[in-house]
Amino acid sequence: MKRKVHILTTYASPNSIAFLYPFLANRRFFSSHGIEFSFYETVSKKIYSCDCLFINSKFFREWYPRQQNELYDTMSLFKKNIGRVIWFDTTDSTGTTQFNIMPFVDRYYKGQLLRNRSLYEKAFYGHRIFTDYYHERFGIEDDRAAGGQADLTEATATTLKKEYAAKLYLSWSSAMNEWGSYNYTYGGLLAKIKCHLPFEMPYRVKFVKPDKRRSNDVLGRIGLAHKRDTVRYQRELITKALDKNFKTNTAKISRKEYLREIKNSKIGVSPFGLGEISCRDFEVIINGALLYKQDMSHLETWPPLYKDEKTYVSFAWDLSDFEYKLRTLLKDEDRIIRISKESQRTYEYYLYGDGRLEFCDKVMDILK
Repeated sequence: MKRKVHILTTYASPNSIAFLYPFLANRRFFSSHGIEFSFYETVSKKIYSCDCLFINSKFFREWYPRQQNELYDTMSLFKKNIGRVIWFDTTDSTGTTQFNIMPFVDRYYKGQLLRNRSLYEKAFYGHRIFTDYYHERFGIEDDRAAGGQADLTEATATTLKKEYAAKLYLSWSSAMNEWGSYNYTYGGLLAKIKCHLPFEMPYRVKFVKPDKRRSNDVLGRIGLAHKRDTVRYQRELITKALDKNFKTNTAKISRKEYLREIKNSKIGVSPFGLGEISCRDFEVIINGALLYKQDMSHLETWPPLYKDEKTYVSFAWDLSDFEYKLRTLLKDEDRIIRISKESQRTYEYYLYGDGRLEFCDKVMDILK
């Protein structure tokens, strides 16, 4: 029996493409199981003629806050006229949730979730557990006048009601973008074209061997342009530590120079951005460096790329062990290479190996 699945999406962000690309890379599997996907950029009459609707949250990003009532009306029509409605939260962090749409959906999926789900019943400063930490621990406050709290809409401010907790599920993270060949200029357009072609689009990620000769110890190119002080603060701390203690060049360089440098680096430092997970995490792994970032044990994500001392090395959120751990790593090149290789093996498994079936099984479970 064939099932029609419509996907309402935008192509305007790397996270959106990471949400979409696994469908393209596994088209043959879904076709053989009678699943037909169609992609939509607008809400039209055609979108209702499906068995299940997948919604990329980024599609409604510009609707907040001025078109919020229109959003609720649209979601209400989806719920009334479509058998199954699934919301995919494609934001960067474990926070900035849109739980206000819970009444209109059958399930709510997110690419990274707090391991302790009950924490979603609590309000965090800046709507992220780590911005709340830097606010409480160091007294950092976001400057509204500077636009530092621009995303604090009702949508991102809602906590999870217990009655909706059973609707919350883990989806897949931004790791599933085609980072090895992603084009920041034309990535959205290329993804749109691929979505409307009828054949499978395998990943083209090319992994660089970790044990190649590398003359640069630490990659530390860290942007400090974030308007949100609670995000920028930890990035500034890391930058200062690298500048002072490791003489690491942290100044911004061109994309081409950055990619050349990452291939020549043993360790890549990847701090939190607007979310805990960053595209740099994947660029570091793909290019064979060791991923060094804040402790990620508070979250659950898929694919499971954050296993401390196995696929990355963590440091404390307050940076109390940052220098010691980094110096220890730099003295043990075998350890660096071993962890870097394991992170690549894990990543490759989910892009090219049997891990692809885990993604397909995840989608089939959604459609039950």
